[in-house]
Amino acid sequence: MCVFFLVSSELYSKVNLDDPINFHVDTIRYSYSGNFKALISVPIPIKTHPQPDKYPVIIYNYDEYYDMLGPKASLKRGYDILAFMRKFNEWGYACIVPMDRFRKVHAINGALDYVMSDPRFDHDQVHMIGHSEGAFLGLFTIKEFPNIRSMILLAPNNLYSSGRVSLSNLLREHKQIDVPMLMLGASKSKGYRRQNEKIVYRVLKQLQPDLAYLGYGVNPRWYFNTKHLFMKEVNDFLYRNSGPRKDNSDENSKSY
Repeated sequence: MCVFFLVSSELYSKVNLDDPINFHVDTIRYSYSGNFKALISVPIPIKTHPQPDKYPVIIYNYDEYYDMLGPKASLKRGYDILAFMRKFNEWGYACIVPMDRFRKVHAINGALDYVMSDPRFDHDQVHMIGHSEGAFLGLFTIKEFPNIRSMILLAPNNLYSSGRVSLSNLLREHKQIDVPMLMLGASKSKGYRRQNEKIVYRVLKQLQPDLAYLGYGVNPRWYFNTKHLFMKEVNDFLYRNSGPRKDNSDENSKSY
């Protein structure tokens, strides 16, 4: 497998010295069984927040409509990818968002491979957060990258009844998943989505008995907005899973 990385000078947001976290975004391009690109933001050290030895990382996998609609139309509907990246930077995490993903797991695997090759990042503190299809696709990275520190699934959506990224194949790939997981549901989904979410939950609970779950009486698009309540649950779960991973003999993780 040929892998290469290229960092572009293109900035999605310019460096602002008056910004408390000096937020800015670059583009990286990489090859991993296909050519892909991703947005990357790394907290710039300031006096009140000096540079750590290594940055923990969040891989954020967006909702499938972002690829279908594009950035401008998604933003009009309230889905701001940069707002998530900025929030994760505020929490002290570098963030990478695989772009133009179009249902390809390799786009996410390539981003993980980039992280594991970059000495700036703490390779034992790589977390994954995904929404809808992005959450579901992230599950298929565990086989190649089993050391993902934690995984948070926001209203995960299984769009595939068969094939490489289907629930049946996930069960074939794994007898058990040890990655700590939090699933946040959306009970106001339409009929198909609501039933789909229940099926995904049952399968994940079978693979990861310590799966933490919290349901909200909301539409899945509620998870587009970083100002909503779920971000506190995300932050708390990341904090609880920021230390060394427990082995199976340890006490079960907290559930909801």
